[in-house]
Amino acid sequence: QLISFLTSMNIAAPVVPGACVIPSLLPVIPVPGTNINLTDMNVKRVYILGYLPSFFWFHLVCRVLQALAKYKIIQNDNDLVPSSPSATPARPSNPLVTSTGAKLYLWQKNVILEDIDGSKLWIVVLEGGQLGPESTPFCGRVDVLMKAEQAKGALLLRLVTMEIDQLLVEWYPSLLDNRHTPQQVEIFIPLTPSWFNSLLSRSTSP
Repeated sequence: QLISFLTSMNIAAPVVPGACVIPSLLPVIPVPGTNINLTDMNVKRVYILGYLPSFFWFHLVCRVLQALAKYKIIQNDNDLVPSSPSATPARPSNPLVTSTGAKLYLWQKNVILEDIDGSKLWIVVLEGGQLGPESTPFCGRVDVLMKAEQAKGALLLRLVTMEIDQLLVEWYPSLLDNRHTPQQVEIFIPLTPSWFNSLLSRSTSP
């Protein structure tokens, strides 16, 4: 019941039977020895936020992981049935290898999915900085990067952008246009690799 409550509040996300991910308890930097190639990924979406709510990333990660499980990208059908307490596995490692063979690399404000077919998804949240090499500062930024064949990439991008959009509408309407405040969200589709170069140096440093 506790896990169900935490899941409904976007505080935790069950990804394997008997265990769940709580984003607020993840390490600040990648676990030593983490080895994943991020240079072959392309930026697909960039969300610029007028301000970055305190729990935005926690909520986003939970929603994305639940969406990936629903579409059987990180869970099989039999994993959706709650396991008994005696079947609870040991504390998950990082990366977390799911029952479908996909790997999840998780640390603060970063989630990376590496599937068995070679496709990758990287979602990163940034606080403050420059939007590209020649632009104005931003308060909050969400980048969605990907490497996947067309059909798989379209599915992953749809899942992620749908969760971001719904999260903004349901939890953070003050970022959107209303009678009292102008919209504080801008969405970009980058066309050059310069976006990624600045992101990679920022996100992989301690």
